[in-house]
Amino acid sequence: MTTNATIKLVTSNDWISWYKVLKTKANNEDLWSYIDPTKEGKPTLNVEAPMPPIPSPTARREGSPPQSTQGTQGTLATGGPVEGVTAPTPVDYVQQSQRFAELPDTDQKALALRWTMYEHLSKDYKEFRRRVATVQNWVIDTVDEPIARHHFTEDDTLDKWIKSLYTEFSLATTERKQTARRDYRALLNEPHRSRINTYKATGEWLSKWRTAINEASDVGLQEAKEADQWFPDLSAALRATPLESWVNAYGVTQVTKVRENTLKVAEVSADIRLAIADQPETKRPRVSHGAFPSAKGAEEGEDPAPKRQKRNNKSQERRGQGPSSSRPAPGDNKDKRCHACGMLHLLKHCWYAFPEKAPAAFKPVEDIEAHAQRRIANNEDKVADHIKRIKLQNSA
Repeated sequence: MTTNATIKLVTSNDWISWYKVLKTKANNEDLWSYIDPTKEGKPTLNVEAPMPPIPSPTARREGSPPQSTQGTQGTLATGGPVEGVTAPTPVDYVQQSQRFAELPDTDQKALALRWTMYEHLSKDYKEFRRRVATVQNWVIDTVDEPIARHHFTEDDTLDKWIKSLYTEFSLATTERKQTARRDYRALLNEPHRSRINTYKATGEWLSKWRTAINEASDVGLQEAKEADQWFPDLSAALRATPLESWVNAYGVTQVTKVRENTLKVAEVSADIRLAIADQPETKRPRVSHGAFPSAKGAEEGEDPAPKRQKRNNKSQERRGQGPSSSRPAPGDNKDKRCHACGMLHLLKHCWYAFPEKAPAAFKPVEDIEAHAQRRIANNEDKVADHIKRIKLQNSA
């Protein structure tokens, strides 16, 4: 039998992934309890085919000619003794089946009931053998030939094959777990050792993180399974990327899920990619006489500082004011705190000031939302004016 298998057991590095697929396939066929290598006292796979009940000639209708026999009471292969019924050898099936009419009515009814039971048991037996063959054929197709030659024999049942494989390859799990832990922690430290300055590089790092945490979860590391462990580590790493403000706001919305350990890696990964996709592409600035290009590695999605030189710059510097280009953008503090909600991001990126920009998964925090709405309603620090100006700029 040939299958389009994508996971093969070739080396010890393949064991965990292969074992997971094996367990899934066995559970789908209701066979895992028969082959689980970690359990003792499992039900056996050595199931014998049921034998059909065949009538014996010892019992006959009144007036029918007697038949030569050595007994007066027979049995059914699938049940206890029944008067006039026996379980003969296979060579007698056709001959003895013809004697059904010789049985008394009560024995005919008993035999009919036993035959119904036999058909049911025979159907179950064939279905069981089909399920065993399905899993066994998959194992044969996915285990490398040298490994199969060492662990499989034609006299052993499937559960013994799996037990033999488990005994050898489960020992490699410890080594793989150590490697996964080391790689996962090293990846989390990358942004701290060298800050990631672009959204593109952040997306590339996220892909590596997803691979690393999947491997760590496969080998059973709790720090990769529990949301209250992996999410704080991820957030700390993302604070060394252009997503610092985003992850601070996002973390507030996910507090409950983190505490309850219901937050999923796939969900967070999708939200991060959506946040990266929402950022505008940074175009290389045109350098002209009297202008200064932006510094290499400037964050994508942030407005460059004004480059225009005013005629009165020198006079301003003489008065100690400095050029006007050093002034903060509308609605922004020098410490980058938002005038609306007070968190560390630019006003134009505030989801409380611009709820239409918020992702679908965003859930406002009541206290922060009330604080932002109050400041906007009262136009504190002219935040409402700044919001209008930003909207006009975006619509231009």
